[in-house]
Amino acid sequence: MTQARRLYADLDIRGLLELAGKGWNVQPNFHLAHIRRNVLWTKPTMSVADYLAFWKKQQSRSSIEQIEIVDADLFTRVVDQWHRLGLADDQEREKIHAEFTHTNRKKVNVCPGLAVESQWDAKAAADLDGRGIFVKEVRSRIQEALATWGQHF
Repeated sequence: MTQARRLYADLDIRGLLELAGKGWNVQPNFHLAHIRRNVLWTKPTMSVADYLAFWKKQQSRSSIEQIEIVDADLFTRVVDQWHRLGLADDQEREKIHAEFTHTNRKKVNVCPGLAVESQWDAKAAADLDGRGIFVKEVRSRIQEALATWGQHF
């Protein structure tokens, strides 16, 4: 959660979305955790742009937080909101309840992460490596992504 808060506080959404035009794959990675263990991932149906904008706005409202499950009805309303937003489908909503509402777990950590991936095909990677510049290219690509949320490699 701390990492997600920092990510969205410094995130350049436009810059991150522009990575897709440069061969990057950017996807939501919404998951829920308990203590220090990731428990459940969903496959959000909202667009990447909407996902990023939603969580950027929410980080200033402290919605990236640990939720205490002291009231099952209140937690159900939160999960229903995630469902309406496209953060969890019907099956995932049921799995969330199975993992958190119907257990001894009293808290859930909301972790709205991102998956950011760049790949080279084998031929391109071999060519770059043969010219002795593959490591430099990998470093440059990592820095390109990290720069969109104010980090350096």
